[in-house]
Amino acid sequence: MDLSTSTSPATSETLASRHRNRKPRKPLSCEPCRHSKLRCDRQLPCATCLRRGWQESCTYDTTNPEALRLRARRKTQRPAAHQLPAAQPQQHRGEQDGERQVEQDAGQGAGQGAGQGAEQDAEQDTEAAEHAEPAAHPPPSQSPEPMHSRWDAVLCRPNVDKNDQDTLQTSPLFTISFGQSPSMQELLGLLPPSPVCDYLISRYFNHLSPLFHILHGPTFQKEYSAFFNDPSKVDLSWLALLFAVCSLTLKTIEPSDPALAGLWQVPPSPQGALTLSRQYQNAAMTCLAQDQFMVRHNLNTLGTLLISIHTISHSEGPEFGWTLLGIAQNIAIALRCHVDSNDPNHINKERRRRCWAGILMLHTYQALLFRDVDLSFLLNFKATMPAEVNDCDIHEHGISKASRQTPPRQLTHMSLMKLQIRIFEISTRVCSHISGPDRLNAEYLNVLDSELATEQQQWDSLYLVDGAPSILDSSSYAHWCILQTYAHQLYLLLHRPFHHSRSRYFRSGSRDRCLKSSIALLDIHRQFYELPRLKCYRWLVTGTTSCNALLGAVALTSCLFDMSDVSDLDEYLAAIDAAVLRMEALQSKSPACANVYPVLRHLQCRLLGDQPPPDTGENVERRFENWLDNVDWFNPDSIDWTLWEGDYTTPDDGLDTGTTG
Repeated sequence: MDLSTSTSPATSETLASRHRNRKPRKPLSCEPCRHSKLRCDRQLPCATCLRRGWQESCTYDTTNPEALRLRARRKTQRPAAHQLPAAQPQQHRGEQDGERQVEQDAGQGAGQGAGQGAEQDAEQDTEAAEHAEPAAHPPPSQSPEPMHSRWDAVLCRPNVDKNDQDTLQTSPLFTISFGQSPSMQELLGLLPPSPVCDYLISRYFNHLSPLFHILHGPTFQKEYSAFFNDPSKVDLSWLALLFAVCSLTLKTIEPSDPALAGLWQVPPSPQGALTLSRQYQNAAMTCLAQDQFMVRHNLNTLGTLLISIHTISHSEGPEFGWTLLGIAQNIAIALRCHVDSNDPNHINKERRRRCWAGILMLHTYQALLFRDVDLSFLLNFKATMPAEVNDCDIHEHGISKASRQTPPRQLTHMSLMKLQIRIFEISTRVCSHISGPDRLNAEYLNVLDSELATEQQQWDSLYLVDGAPSILDSSSYAHWCILQTYAHQLYLLLHRPFHHSRSRYFRSGSRDRCLKSSIALLDIHRQFYELPRLKCYRWLVTGTTSCNALLGAVALTSCLFDMSDVSDLDEYLAAIDAAVLRMEALQSKSPACANVYPVLRHLQCRLLGDQPPPDTGENVERRFENWLDNVDWFNPDSIDWTLWEGDYTTPDDGLDTGTTG
């Protein structure tokens, strides 16, 4: 039975009157999401349009002529797209009529609210069709964006943000676990008592965060307060970040610190601060594993990995963080930290930029200490660097204008990181140069040498007071020392091919430069180990800083072997002796120091031993240089120490000392 034949004229007039008096209902979803059947968060622009580049088309205005024409065009095209041929059997048309009958009956029985919503949609569609222009041919695309944009969208990496509800509907095909998965209550039970946790967080942001400033302090504080108000609702990635921060901070504090007294009263009592720090680090990785970080991740996931790698580099050795660094870099690319995003939240935008800057910093350690990978490819990412402002200047809707007018000499939370990014750029060029065919180009050597000298002058003006450390701010001198370690390592790498007197490329200035930089690296290690003003940064000597001291000791030994008459030999020997004593005390603190100590000890024995006969000096020096090129400094058991025994002479192989990179 056709329902249209039973509709009375009075009913039609009533419907028409209601149609004229009813106000248009604002759609719950924007036009692109309504058309594409996607989830809409009802923001302007919504998250879906932001992610797909549809910002200009994101609108809720049903009175907009463009929106009306778009909806009318879709309505008028639907029947044509599904129209059956004229010779279609009558029974199929009857089935269609029956289906429409069922749909109308279902709509009437769905309840008053649902009926009104369907009725409003029908009225809006009718009104749009009345204003629509008839189209003779269907448009080539019904999508709100141009075809080329749709093509670009297909080529974009899919979003794997763990907070995306669409992603959570399916289980990943791959994950990773670290042993048995503890419950949330067990993970929360691993945290230190609340007063100790407060102390660790405060110390981290006051002393440690400026060295690797990837977090936004006010945001972390807000999340930290919410966590302690209701720990049961904590996100696993944020809990992992909290464990990573506690792990790093605990490594920087003496176990006798009174603020840690509450730790040793919690059963079962840990065996020491280092053991507890490792437990926190393991807990951080466990949280990430349970959160399936290999396939679902956010900025907290990335921040946890970067802080963990930073901790490993400075406490275990940079070689132990290489694999995690590769994972972090790929997650950062997946989160689009390497490109400018359209995220209206400026806090998240700056956090992405800071994370990418942190990745470049961590690669700097690898570039300076190892020669196996050319990292210049990272310069091809044209990423925007973070703003040089304080955390309090960054808000969701923008960055304070006053902060952008900061005087050049005034330091911010991001000052050290910005300078380190500049060092990364120079170090990448230096390492690429010394590994290439033009490594003996003295002209380019002078260019890079001048750039380093200019950077050092800038550091002096920022961190020193009349050329001396500030007694009012110990952190500024620590930052200056950290920057100097980069510069002196680069000086050694640049001048090494020119420092040997028996090389045809010998430059006396290069040998002097190597001597000065070698002593500087050993002295910076001494200051971090001994000076009371740098007590908060003493933990740095257990990792990368000790590796830097080893590089200085090796370069110094090479120079001393080449000098027959050294007037201040006692000064150089004293520097080596002191480094050996420090490393002996530190070898139980970390694998890095345990590996560095035997190398320093053998260098010390060689310098203090009997000198070889005068007529074999050249061969000894060449043998020593060749030995240096093939030593795995971080695996002392594999080093061939027989160089120091028996006859030191070797046949002349015709190679030119100093041509090695």
